[in-house]
Amino acid sequence: MITSRISELAAACGGRMLNVRNDTVVENIVINDKEVKENCCYCAIKGESYDGCDFVPTAMERGAEVILTERREWDRRYPLIVVDDVKEALLKAAKYYREKEIKRLYAVSGSVGKTTVKDMIHSILAVNGRILKTPENKNNLIGAPLTLLSNSDADTAVIEAGISLNGEMDKLGEMLSPDVAVITNIENMHTETLGNKENIARQKLKLLSYIRPCGKAVLLYDEQLLRSSDPVGYERIYVSASDESADLCLKNCVTEASGTTFDVMYRGRIMYKDIFVPLVGKHNALNALLALAAVLDNVSEDDIRLGLENVKISGMRQKMLEINGNKVILDAYNAGPASCRAALDTFDTLSRSEKSKKRIVVFGSMLELGEISESSHYALGEETGKRTPDALIVYGSEAEPIALGAIDAGMNSGSIFHFTDGEKSVAINKFEELSREPSVILIKGSRGMRMEEFIEKYL
Repeated sequence: MITSRISELAAACGGRMLNVRNDTVVENIVINDKEVKENCCYCAIKGESYDGCDFVPTAMERGAEVILTERREWDRRYPLIVVDDVKEALLKAAKYYREKEIKRLYAVSGSVGKTTVKDMIHSILAVNGRILKTPENKNNLIGAPLTLLSNSDADTAVIEAGISLNGEMDKLGEMLSPDVAVITNIENMHTETLGNKENIARQKLKLLSYIRPCGKAVLLYDEQLLRSSDPVGYERIYVSASDESADLCLKNCVTEASGTTFDVMYRGRIMYKDIFVPLVGKHNALNALLALAAVLDNVSEDDIRLGLENVKISGMRQKMLEINGNKVILDAYNAGPASCRAALDTFDTLSRSEKSKKRIVVFGSMLELGEISESSHYALGEETGKRTPDALIVYGSEAEPIALGAIDAGMNSGSIFHFTDGEKSVAINKFEELSREPSVILIKGSRGMRMEEFIEKYL
């Protein structure tokens, strides 16, 4: 964390100090008592299934300097910063330190690909120095402020802004006040809470309202919901997978098992040739183009090339593994219709380079789709069936329409295996049986399905 005295932290988050006898330095803010260290502020956040206040005594025993809390009836031994709402206090404190310490901030949002684009921007910028970035996918109203509050010496930040409820983007946007905002795309994700694509776009676009004067927005031209000719106080850069009307456009994209190479067209002319990213699929070339557009005015071509060539993607996103002679694509952090289609494209590319191997697809439920869940799973099944894998394992009660769609698309029903939410161990046994021969395997599903457990004993 940016080193700060307790009094400064209290003022930043709008809190009142109680029982604070020494205005000591705070160097870290945590919400888990197990992470408490010396010179630490423990935030007693109330979650859906726990109350952080219950762990205050443990946090103090482990050396916390001060407790950020909403409750006031504590033993007077405990030094407190008392606020009306701990989560709101974190947002206020993060905004204060963003204004104080961060000279340039890149905010990345979108339905799919935001973590990948964030990691790509970070990899490019980090060629020349230390850059703060959102770890893994800590991108919500708690994770994003904690990321900013964890900063020690970076003056540039790449922060992921994820939402699942209406109104959340306003809070993130106000805190982040980005110099550059990127919206990767608009897809049917979190439709159970955010509704249709039009409302998803409306909520994501709120981020642009908080761009600083003379800042920049990077948007996907291929998504009509992200296009606008309204006058704004910042530059708009549009990126496309194929439409040369956009400011930046992919050209000559070639994807292989080792990665993807592409040219960059900028306003009608080839700007860069043979840009390489070690990720499979045209969708990852497009992610790289979005990242490139975000940094275009501030870094050299050499830095762009070097950063993209060496990018490492957070979490369980398109991890390429070799297990017992099998080539495995583990893409188990999240899942929606668009990301599943992209995963199938990656699967096909890898399959072409491994022609002698069986082809196995393992899909878990796509969660939080609401009323479009059944039709989306069925459509994914149809798309999978057209790819004619040797075997399809479908895990999860919501995922059953995948099996039906695959059958209707012409896939042999004897090669399709569906297991409900309570049958995971049986599903894993079937998977292990099917993968005894060398295979190319895709494993994908929403985070709540914990699809990595299919290969957990090999990890």
